[in-house]
Amino acid sequence: KYTMPFIQHRWFAKLNAKSLALPPGYFERYYNDSQKINERTLYNVMHANLTFQLQTSGSDIPVLLLAGEKEKRIMLDSIKYSKQLLGTQNAYVQKAVGHGMPYESPAAFNRCLLDFLKNPTDFSMDAAMFYSLS
Repeated sequence: KYTMPFIQHRWFAKLNAKSLALPPGYFERYYNDSQKINERTLYNVMHANLTFQLQTSGSDIPVLLLAGEKEKRIMLDSIKYSKQLLGTQNAYVQKAVGHGMPYESPAAFNRCLLDFLKNPTDFSMDAAMFYSLS
């Protein structure tokens, strides 16, 4: 409710784009898309993000958890919690990037993701770009 008036402003969209490390060439599309969001959709997205609770499923489906080294502490703590809850060893931090990991270092991010998808049960991370989250 209180955020809705802000998403109509270009300056607010620029702040959001910066926090996501969105490349400048994507900004106009990002801004135009944000103009299409209505109050109910914004509420639903915010509510889902703020109330989501990860559940253990007892599944043996491989999971890859990634965060950027410059990520906010709450996100890194969330990855640690998820790693513990899911019982996965595949939790890594990419060096020198933040929340915009796919944009800040797309080659490393894409390589990591593709390597995991090709061999999720015997996955090893490139230690030059990532370190294990303990």
